[in-house]
Amino acid sequence: MIDQLQDIRQSCFGILPEIVIVLGLITLLLTDLILHKKENKNLIFSLSTVILLLAFYAWQQQGIFQETGFLYEKMLFYDSKAHLVKGFILLTGFFVLVHHRIFRYELNAEWYVLFLALLLGLCLLTMSINLTMIFLSLELTSITSYILVAWNKEKRNVEAGIKYLIFGASSSAIMLYGISLLYGMTGTMDITASAFSQHLAIQENWVVVVALLLTFGGLLFKIGLVPFHTWVPDVYESTPIHLIAFLSTAPKIVALFVLLRLTNQLQINVQNLLIILVMASLTIGNLSALWQNSFKRMLAYSSIAHAGFLLVGVLAFNELGVKSALFYAMTYIFMNWGAFIGVEMLEKVTGSDNIVSFAGLGKKYVWLGIFLLILMIGLVGLPPTAGFTGKWLIFSALWNSYTTSGNIMTLILLVFALLNAAISLAYYLKVPYYLFLKSENQTSTTSSILNPQSYIWLALFVFLTILFFFKPTILLNLL
Repeated sequence: MIDQLQDIRQSCFGILPEIVIVLGLITLLLTDLILHKKENKNLIFSLSTVILLLAFYAWQQQGIFQETGFLYEKMLFYDSKAHLVKGFILLTGFFVLVHHRIFRYELNAEWYVLFLALLLGLCLLTMSINLTMIFLSLELTSITSYILVAWNKEKRNVEAGIKYLIFGASSSAIMLYGISLLYGMTGTMDITASAFSQHLAIQENWVVVVALLLTFGGLLFKIGLVPFHTWVPDVYESTPIHLIAFLSTAPKIVALFVLLRLTNQLQINVQNLLIILVMASLTIGNLSALWQNSFKRMLAYSSIAHAGFLLVGVLAFNELGVKSALFYAMTYIFMNWGAFIGVEMLEKVTGSDNIVSFAGLGKKYVWLGIFLLILMIGLVGLPPTAGFTGKWLIFSALWNSYTTSGNIMTLILLVFALLNAAISLAYYLKVPYYLFLKSENQTSTTSSILNPQSYIWLALFVFLTILFFFKPTILLNLL
């Protein structure tokens, strides 16, 4: 008992940012209960910002003083990669708050409490190495996401929230069943334990593959990979930009990171099975995006294809694959977030996210058009953007994996991914095509004047997208 209490005490510093977030959301709740006035929304926003800045400071101190090691009886594991991913999660959380201020969202205290709980779940998930802890952290993330998606209580928000909930609950049930099978075969929930990989190695290969595929279900749902992708288009189309920009990036990175940890601990070859899922995601995502007129739905289907590209790095099963997958995921944050900012700005002008309604606006709003052109090029994966660097690293890792293992499926996936990258060119460049090469619809009316802050906010993401093309070592050295 004394040893356990000592371990708990020593482990507290390892979750210092998470402790700050918990204390912060309690403070928000109490503040709202005590004051409970509409005019306190600015105070709630300011408190949320302070809480996140304190979490950043705690994260920084943790990186300086915390040593790599297990926490809470091997429930969590802290290392430099987990530290880096957690930092990006907090950074995207800060992006949400800045986005709120620039676009003047009106949100009450409960929204910020739920959002902080979402950040808490993601931060814990980055360090989780016990299957129980992985599932609990994932559920905390999922449940708060379901509520936030349906927050506006409009018909389309509620419909998207219900679909998100149904598919999310189904994938969680599938994952829990897979975890129970793994526990039955190994006798442990600790994925880093030698017994975990050893006991899996002596089982029938097909039994282990089925159990792992079921276990991956919850993580693949967060990434948006086929066949756990059906919720993506409706949620993207109905959810406010500030939230969907976060949900389309941060949970993907964390789920990808946990999946990397799981696959690295396995002595069972699940590469071919995942290759089939990746090829299905690339095909369904890209072909579906080709037919979309809604900018949001186009980004939704393209995110399914991007989920496939993220998994390509994992499938390389080498150090370059891990680095390339994380590099691509982190630069995808900037490109995707910038694209959603562009959507919101265009919606304020036209009142619609229909790409046809953007005709000629690139001549009227020149900088907005140029910024969106750069971001679309980045999402395709062309120079001079970080998207090109990310795809180049992923394809290089996949080629190295093929030359090392000789697995013909790896080569097929490489060719398949290259072809799908070419297909994405057709729908991504449709946006700048309408912006610059089509005549403006004279019947359209300007519903809002774009403020300078929104341009600066968009320019930041464009700058980062270009920066990591010319200076990719900034991220690669961190990784």
